[in-house]
This record gives sequence, C-alpha cells and structure tokens, in this order.
Amino acid sequence: MSSFLSHPPIHQRMPNLEAVIFDMGGVFVPTRRLYNLYSAMSLYARSLGSVKQNPIDYLKTVHRLMHTLMLGQCIEEFSGGFAQETGIKVDDIRPHLLASYEGISCLDPHMVLVVNLLKAKGIKIGLLSDTIRPHAVLFEERGLYGLFKPNVFLSCDYSAVKPDPYFFDAILLHFEMQGVECIQRDGRFTSKVGSAENVAFVDDNKEFVEAFVARYGGHGVIHRSAGRTRESLLSLLED
Repeated sequence: MSSFLSHPPIHQRMPNLEAVIFDMGGVFVPTRRLYNLYSAMSLYARSLGSVKQNPIDYLKTVHRLMHTLMLGQCIEEFSGGFAQETGIKVDDIRPHLLASYEGISCLDPHMVLVVNLLKAKGIKIGLLSDTIRPHAVLFEERGLYGLFKPNVFLSCDYSAVKPDPYFFDAILLHFEMQGVECIQRDGRFTSKVGSAENVAFVDDNKEFVEAFVARYGGHGVIHRSAGRTRESLLSLLED
C-alpha cells in the first residue's frame, strides 16, 4: 500500500500538479538487492583461495565500492580497487554486475499506464535513479528509459545519489519549476529557493521521499503498488 506525504498538509495542497519525478528500481522494475547479494557471495565462494577478507568485511567492501560506481566511477577503476581490496581478480567484472538485471526487458506495464495517463493530462514526467553505468547502458540498449526521455537523470551522470539535494535540484532546475532559482557553488548548481509545491516524487524508499517533501514542500508518494500510486497521484489533480 502506497503512503502519501504532502507539505503543506493535504487539505492545503495546490491542485495544479505540474510534474512527477519517478524512481526506477522498485517502481518500474523489481529491486535486485537480494540477487545482488547472492551474486556477490557466489563470486566470493568461487575465489576462496585468493580472497583477503572474511564474508562480512567483503560485503562491506562491495557495498562501498558499488556506491562509488553509482557516483560515476569508471569500471576500470572499480575493477582495480575491487581486486586490490578483496584479492578477487576477474577478467571482466561487468557480467557479475549485470547478472541481476539480465532478465529485465520491459517496465511494469501498470506503471507505464500511470505515466501515460499523467502525460495525457499535460504533466511533466522525469526519472531520478541511483544506478551504475553498466546498468544504465543495459537499460538504454533495451529502451527502458524511453518513457521518460528527455528527462532522465542518473546518479552516475551527476556524481550524486538520493537524497543529495544537488541531485534533486538538477532535475527541478531542468524542469524550470517556479520558485527554484539557480546558483553555482564549487562548480555545482543548486537551488536558491528550493520550492517545488506542484511537483510529486515517487520512490519505494521512504527516506528519499521524506527528504524531498521536507526540502521542497512538494508531494511524496512511497510506492508500494501501481494502483495505490495511481490513486495518490490522481488525487493531486482533483479540484
């Protein structure tokens, strides 16, 4: 069941929704956290003769290095760091990184219908996704970003992951939402006012949704099912 967050409170909300920003994993495609864990441990089990770390430390290393990939690190640097820290050397790390998504060839059709319904009502649609470059290339090749183009924002392109305000700011500035002004600091653009009352953000991660609502005063939907998410979003369009 989806949870609905709104600031100002729901009874004070503005009815003219202008844009909806979606997450990808857990909303349009299944999450693969357990599969990724299985893949990582399978690689560990096959490398017991050379691995330097116990299983717990190994998983911590994998998690930390995957985070650097989501921030845009190139695969060659990742492979070198992985081999140095864990002792596991493979000719090509890509197949291990892609294994969890090889079977995904389409988006959730129920969520595609939700997006198309919003588009028909003139709502801007965007994608804000924490992902690594190999996954992004795979999804691009399979046309999974087409529904959201040209408003596709990936962590590996912006060196930022949710709930970093810079990542949210990037897509809001792209949408030219009223009340979001641009300033530059340390080579990065960020919002000056940070108001996006007519924008909704849909994610299966409660922390990210709450961070968006708290910072921008927009609407948040914690995705649990296509039906509940559709209901929550359409309620914002009612007079």
